[in-house]
Amino acid sequence: MLFSEEHRITRRLGRWEIGLRAMATFDTLLLAESAPQRLLIKAIGLMQVANPPCRCLGLYYPESDKYIRPLPLTLLRRLRRDDGIRVIDLLIALETIKSTVLSNWTKDAEKLREQVKKSHWIDNIWTLPGSPTIRIYLDNGLMADEPPYAAEGIADRDHYSHPFRGDTYKFRRAYMIAEPSRDIRQGEWVPEELFEPMESQTGRAPINWMYT
Repeated sequence: MLFSEEHRITRRLGRWEIGLRAMATFDTLLLAESAPQRLLIKAIGLMQVANPPCRCLGLYYPESDKYIRPLPLTLLRRLRRDDGIRVIDLLIALETIKSTVLSNWTKDAEKLREQVKKSHWIDNIWTLPGSPTIRIYLDNGLMADEPPYAAEGIADRDHYSHPFRGDTYKFRRAYMIAEPSRDIRQGEWVPEELFEPMESQTGRAPINWMYT
């Protein structure tokens, strides 16, 4: 109910995605300011966000980089609570990271704009969500908040961007890196009739279907 307007919350590929509000002030990027909204938060704030209660959630920003597969995720905040994370805990955390999400997305959108001018269909540049988006994953409470490269000197961005290590859940990697199909991602930016036609090869290289 809190995020239902404009279809800003989506359950997709093993995660929740929440988009920031369009045509909003900084104070209302996450939630609209209204008396009913405040009363609702007051009524449900101490409720658990999940049943059964979850003790750890990770809030991530999906980066956009056509040269890195799988796409890297930036950990913005990890919530922990032994008796279960509450609605108010999640809302406070989302409020603290909204400006970072907006700033990162704005920079990535400008990069995408430049890529559109000179890219070819084979580049598959449509990796950025059509609006500033926060991803919520069920995390392992034992995972470190610092990326492992900070302590281990790892330079490979792809190695540390996805916090899989130390997590024994065998499907975690699959749902962390899963992305919607290319037409869905591109459709968030341009209408279907303006899609660039598929071509089997270019002067640079044939299509690598693994990355399309």
